[in-house]
Amino acid sequence: MICPKCKNTIEDDSRICRFCGFQFMAPQGGQQPGMQQAPQGGQQQRGQQAPQGGQQPGMQQAPQRGQMPGALQKILTSFKVFFEKLIADKKKLAAVIGGIAAIFILLIVIIVLVVTHKTKIDLQDYTEVEFSGYDGYGTASVNLDYDKLMEDFADEADIKESNLNEQLSDLSSLSDLAGLIQGSSNSDYTKMLQVFSEMSCELDSSSELKNGDTVTVSYTFDNELANELGIELIGDELEQEVSGLDAIKEINPFDDVTLSFSGTSPQATASLTYSSSDDMLSEYDFEVEPSSDLAIGDTVKVTVSYDEEALLQEYGCKLTETEKEYTCEDVDAYISSGNDIDDDVLSSMKKQTEDVVEAYFADKDNITQSGLKYVGYYFLSKKNADNWGDSNQIYIVYSAKVKSTDKSFKSATVYFPVKYVNAIQYADGTQYVELNSTSIEGETGLEYSFWNQVPGYIDQGIMKNELLTAQKGSYEGDAFGDLK
Repeated sequence: MICPKCKNTIEDDSRICRFCGFQFMAPQGGQQPGMQQAPQGGQQQRGQQAPQGGQQPGMQQAPQRGQMPGALQKILTSFKVFFEKLIADKKKLAAVIGGIAAIFILLIVIIVLVVTHKTKIDLQDYTEVEFSGYDGYGTASVNLDYDKLMEDFADEADIKESNLNEQLSDLSSLSDLAGLIQGSSNSDYTKMLQVFSEMSCELDSSSELKNGDTVTVSYTFDNELANELGIELIGDELEQEVSGLDAIKEINPFDDVTLSFSGTSPQATASLTYSSSDDMLSEYDFEVEPSSDLAIGDTVKVTVSYDEEALLQEYGCKLTETEKEYTCEDVDAYISSGNDIDDDVLSSMKKQTEDVVEAYFADKDNITQSGLKYVGYYFLSKKNADNWGDSNQIYIVYSAKVKSTDKSFKSATVYFPVKYVNAIQYADGTQYVELNSTSIEGETGLEYSFWNQVPGYIDQGIMKNELLTAQKGSYEGDAFGDLK
């Protein structure tokens, strides 16, 4: 049926409109539900008072004392209808009760969280990992910004130590906290200092790093005192990728090395010059072995000595070679074999020998020589370059028939050896020998004029023994030409 007041459709057997709260009278006779019968014979309708003061039928009178206002009556009526229906519908009732219980539990949880809430401070937010050095040889360091961390901790814990900032600024490291804690009262400020005295961080790897590696920071801390101050420290492991390391420069130090040889083989010397514009190495970092008493063809090893780690850390350089061999060459050399004497040099020594022999007999009235001719030469080369003495000896030998005009001795064939030393072959291939020798080696025993005797040798075997064989301890020697 239709409510005559709010015009909403309600159930036919309803006595109260669930929308506006209008109350219906019980139907009489054939009267339709909800319809009020007109009063008969001056009788007033049940449930209504007679209209007063010209009040029109159907108008509600103002509530009398002790009665509820109409609006409140409607609200209560609506709640009553709602709960009546809710009680009738058990499923809806269970859902409503469950919802109320859930809301109640949520309120309890919220209250607990509010009461037990602690401010979280994440140590990762105060962590700085720095990388330095060169790719493959990099280093890592980790630092906590303790100044900022302690400042934030004090703010969140509401620690208002009067000289806090001044004291914290005096801390150069956490080890300084011991001095502040010792003798302090058991205040929140002291507790904070104790929290930080037990705090640290470290890296799992800090050296020989390359770009792309990962390092992990781990933290050590104790939350017991921090929790008393309403702070919860968080320190999950922090992973950082290595980056920004410069590439290693590979350098061959011998590109800037010049090894020069000087002197005369086999007594040449080696000297090194390092001409790099970088100051990472100097010529004093190189060792030359051997550096003296060198002969042409000898091998010299040059080794560079250096601190590999320091070179990498300071200059970012890695050496591709640390040693290199050089061959002694392009120096003057003492001739070491009789076969190596140039014809021109040999001719000059032969000419000088002739001059020396002829000069000897030129002013002698009692002796003469004839048939002067070249026989050959002995060549001796020193075995050890570091020994004292001439590097080589050359004996040019001529022979001649010697006579005594006063019959002091019988005529004899005499061998005249004249000595030359230190014959050199220059680096350009030319040879040289000093031709200042003016004496004849040996004694013949052929005496003349007041016990003078002719120099030289009568016996070729004796000459070889004295000039060649007797010096085998220091020299290698051989005979050339017609000498035996």
